[in-house]
Amino acid sequence: MATETQTNNRPTLKILHIVTMFPRNESDYGIAPWLVGYLQQLESMGVHNVVLAPSYRGLGNQIVRGIEVKRFRYFFRRFENLTHEVNAVTRIRQNPLYFFCVPFLIIAGYFATRRLIRENVFDIVQIHWPFPMVLVGLAAFGHIPVILKFYSAELALLKKARIFKPVVKWLAKRSASLFANSTFTAKMIEQELGCKAQVVYDGYIFPEVPPEISLPDASRAKEILFVGRLVERKGVEYLLRALRIVYPKIDVRLTVVGTGPLFPALKALTVELGLEDRVNFTGALPDQELEKAYRRCDLFVLPACYDSSGDTEGLGVVLLEALSCGKPVIGSNVGGIPDIIKHEQTGLLVPEKDPEALAQAIERVLSDPSLYFSLAKNGFEYAKNTFSIQSIARRGKELYLTILSAKDRK
Repeated sequence: MATETQTNNRPTLKILHIVTMFPRNESDYGIAPWLVGYLQQLESMGVHNVVLAPSYRGLGNQIVRGIEVKRFRYFFRRFENLTHEVNAVTRIRQNPLYFFCVPFLIIAGYFATRRLIRENVFDIVQIHWPFPMVLVGLAAFGHIPVILKFYSAELALLKKARIFKPVVKWLAKRSASLFANSTFTAKMIEQELGCKAQVVYDGYIFPEVPPEISLPDASRAKEILFVGRLVERKGVEYLLRALRIVYPKIDVRLTVVGTGPLFPALKALTVELGLEDRVNFTGALPDQELEKAYRRCDLFVLPACYDSSGDTEGLGVVLLEALSCGKPVIGSNVGGIPDIIKHEQTGLLVPEKDPEALAQAIERVLSDPSLYFSLAKNGFEYAKNTFSIQSIARRGKELYLTILSAKDRK
């Protein structure tokens, strides 16, 4: 049960977070930055968090950015990179032999969970990416209130591995609560598992002072930015095709930040469309360089789509990153993107896989100064009010206390 502190009379909670990956050191900013920020904010609110994560090449227990991290070994050091460098599904696609690491990770994680809850008093166990991590957290069920936090990708994976669906559904119904990172994910949970979920967004750290919004410089080419993995569901192909429609009318360039398996095909499409001089593939960028790319661009576009497996964007945190820099955004009307983009108010929504509609939206924003300014201004204000890490952490803590209060009444 939560206890009261004598210093501030606020409940002090201790929560175990079970995750697939977590930053490996202080400078590892590419892994779940929103989760790190959320946990740091909770710590400042009197909530102590312990993270249980798989090891990475023998890596042991750590304190990372003030967060206590417990790591469990699950295989030979050389092969303990099923997660962290890329997600597990991508790793297995790259090398199917990694599939044999999965049962070892689940079993080792289960015993690590059991040991932790025997040695510590946790108020709540929160399992992130519940398929397959709910199997790691099995030891907590029946002993501690369990929350499952879904991000949509695991639900798409569950559709493929339907043999596990009855187990996940059974455990979901026995959880204290289900969290979803968007209204889209919440609907998927209801469709796939028959359960209601609370929407708890992935937050972002916004600047206290609103960014200065500058209209595009008429003396240079307009710059469009995309940031993300080069995979099917990001829809970069359709952005390239839209650019081919736009550039005869507007002097425009595209910067594509990210890596992924579709890089060769997208590079080839760039040549096929005659866009070699207008598209720059940078690969992955360090955080400081990425921030410069956001601030340098005139427009951010996320042309996400449903891929061949039925997966799409769970929320679109990159949109928040762009809005925090005072840039207008365009995104596809799929997944969790409409939670961020309110059409004509905080950005423009376009149909997925439609280069013509995307091109028209790009032309509108870049040729209408009034629209450009209003989308950037309203977008920043809405995003900060709705998705700031502070507001998300406050909502998370309120839900934790509600769960514990309901437990106490039983």
